[in-house]
Amino acid sequence: SNGILKNIADSLWVDGIEGHALNLDKGVDSSYIEIPNNNVIDFDSTKSFSISVVVKVADISGTDMNIVFKGTTGRNTPDEKGRWYGLTFKNNELRFVVDDDIVKTQLGFPKANLSMNMNGWNHIVGVRDISKDSLFIYLNGIKVASMLDNTNYDIASDPLPLIIGNNQSHTRNFKGIIDDLQIFNIALNAQEIKAMADKYNLTKQPSNDNTLSDLKIDGTTILNFSPQVTTYNVELPYGTTIMPTITATKNNTFATVTISNASSLPGTATISVKAENGDLLEYKINFTIKPASSDADLILISIEPSANLNPEFDKNVLIYNVTLPEGTKSVRVNVVKSDSKAKVSGDGIIDVSSGTATATIVVTAENNTTKTYTINFVVATNIISLNNSNSAKVYYNNKTNELIFGKAINGSIEIFDLNGKKIISIQNSSKDRINLDNFLNLNNNIYFIKINDFETDEYIKIKIIK
Repeated sequence: SNGILKNIADSLWVDGIEGHALNLDKGVDSSYIEIPNNNVIDFDSTKSFSISVVVKVADISGTDMNIVFKGTTGRNTPDEKGRWYGLTFKNNELRFVVDDDIVKTQLGFPKANLSMNMNGWNHIVGVRDISKDSLFIYLNGIKVASMLDNTNYDIASDPLPLIIGNNQSHTRNFKGIIDDLQIFNIALNAQEIKAMADKYNLTKQPSNDNTLSDLKIDGTTILNFSPQVTTYNVELPYGTTIMPTITATKNNTFATVTISNASSLPGTATISVKAENGDLLEYKINFTIKPASSDADLILISIEPSANLNPEFDKNVLIYNVTLPEGTKSVRVNVVKSDSKAKVSGDGIIDVSSGTATATIVVTAENNTTKTYTINFVVATNIISLNNSNSAKVYYNNKTNELIFGKAINGSIEIFDLNGKKIISIQNSSKDRINLDNFLNLNNNIYFIKINDFETDEYIKIKIIK
């Protein structure tokens, strides 16, 4: 088809790879070639096609630079159907796009600048293959990108023209040289495209890029990964025996990557990246195994029904006493471990129907270190409460022959019989219980207890039944 030159001066014609080429980099933003619509360049949903072009460009890092564009992205006039196809550069990515106004399929080849002969000639082909329902991009005879074509409807944009070197609104011109543009109404195959590239006899210095753009362990990028950092230390969880999956992504399409896993754990994996020109770079991952945890601490012990530990819980205190109300038959011991990987035994339901019981809670750390917490339970008998503001309580346990106070007594304790005779006197007590075995044997009877706690006298009547 014959094209119409738009805002193109004679000075834009330069030597091309075959005859003359158009250097739009020397033109204005609205420079382009327009080819009127015809059946050769307009495609419906049933037609395959290929676009072949040779370009020379110094920089593709900017916004859209259209090599070929047909159609429109909007619907601002009756002729605009929102359907289009195009071959373009944007942000160092080479793109081939088809859009049926319902779905846009955009195939991209990121970091194309690393694989192109910048400032030299490059052969680019975009292929839409209806039989394979796919799009393909070839660069200098090599397939570099592919994806399924998700469009289902026409991309025909009759009567809009084909634009070379710009877009339909003439605002995204190409900043380089365009030569030998060909559009085929078939899907060229890999052999045909390779033959075309070979015909151009393109000379390209092989890339020396042997870096990675990403390095992942089991799908997660290594912490603080950088293409310039080649050694990493990775600590695996205790007990790991299966080698992690390493995924390496190369910066340059034409580089090759070889992953050599560690022969055992702990060990070192090597990722070798060979550049297109043969330069070799090795990344190493040193795998170690985290030591087993020695944490056998508890962070909480609680009793159901609610009862107080004596002393109060502390992870470093291993023995506790608990006084339970008269009539208690069983309790539940609940614990919370510091390390989720530790194991606990001895908690749960404790039978206290005999009046006394001991819960032995053993915490086994990940490295098999153990720590034992002991809880001594006593069920009180004959509870007598003092009717005063302090509501002090005293329990007599006939199993252990102990008087157990509701709180530690910081003062003196005296016990009298019904005749007012002092039987027992303890000075400077700071305990919450008294074992009566050390004193005069008390018979079954009623006694009075005088508690002098911080200069406050309290009298409690208690009945002792053995």
